[in-house]
Amino acid sequence: MKDVFQLPFIFSAPKWGGLVESRKAFRYALSASAVFTWQDEVGVRQQGGGITRDISTTGAFIYSAVPPLANVPIRVEFDLPPFREGAGSLRIAFRGHVVRIEESEADPDHTGFAVIGESTILGSGKGR
Repeated sequence: MKDVFQLPFIFSAPKWGGLVESRKAFRYALSASAVFTWQDEVGVRQQGGGITRDISTTGAFIYSAVPPLANVPIRVEFDLPPFREGAGSLRIAFRGHVVRIEESEADPDHTGFAVIGESTILGSGKGR
């Protein structure tokens, strides 16, 4: 049986070190490949990729060297690996809006964006 923690992602429960989560939904650390699409200011469909930093039931934060524009509608997809041997992966796809861009010239690996989801679709992950 494969150890789920040896797969190319990281999933961890939140730490309760005395911090109070003031958001509407708790965020969970999750590092998974993400693909996202949006339309630029002239209406041309753009596609990008990145790595999720965390997810919640209401959205996600995604590291990406080239983030989408702020305040645009976006579609995001990523796969959760199987939780047990022989099971398929779980595809999460959601539509939402980019609510924040965080750019870091000093550390480009940590440039990214926050997205609030408006609708979510769960399915089997069989490639994009």
